[in-house]
Amino acid sequence: MSEKCKICGKDCGDFTFRRSNSAIHRYIIKNHVCSECALWLTRKLPDNSEELVIDGKVYAVSKKRKIVSMIRIDNPVLHYTYILRLDTMTSEVYEQCIEIGTPPEHFRKPDNAAFITRGQAFVLKDGPFECQGKTCLDRYTCLFYMKEKVEGDAPATIIPEGWVDGSEKCKDYINISNANKKLLEWRNQRQ
Repeated sequence: MSEKCKICGKDCGDFTFRRSNSAIHRYIIKNHVCSECALWLTRKLPDNSEELVIDGKVYAVSKKRKIVSMIRIDNPVLHYTYILRLDTMTSEVYEQCIEIGTPPEHFRKPDNAAFITRGQAFVLKDGPFECQGKTCLDRYTCLFYMKEKVEGDAPATIIPEGWVDGSEKCKDYINISNANKKLLEWRNQRQ
């Protein structure tokens, strides 16, 4: 007789015929859940790491570093991951960032972070940043530009027809269309 997972309702086969000594199989049989649900229920993060959700994927990050300056004097062999924390709108640097995976819909959590560049991390290291570049041609598509605060009634420069967003090559530029919902809420509160 085929059984269904208690959590997602997916057909799991017959729990009584499974024979295995692995902890995950024992968990599946004991709790009558499918292997995918069991995986997300029993997973453990590596030691000294925390869980972040970025674009719906779960990451384990650890070994937080302090952003001191833009000049990298640390070990050049290490790869650093720059992350914007959406709860505090501050940037953090991690030595280790491991993708755990994309959880099933019923285990999903809202995003609590976003990947950013090293330049953006430095700009945001002391908190939220507001761009004052009213002559920048990318200003209307930049997350950090606050039009109402900077321009007033008239624009400083006119953006040429056919302008490609991001062509100014500003190190602090984050395209609004690439920003997630939490970043846009933060931006709208600041205006």
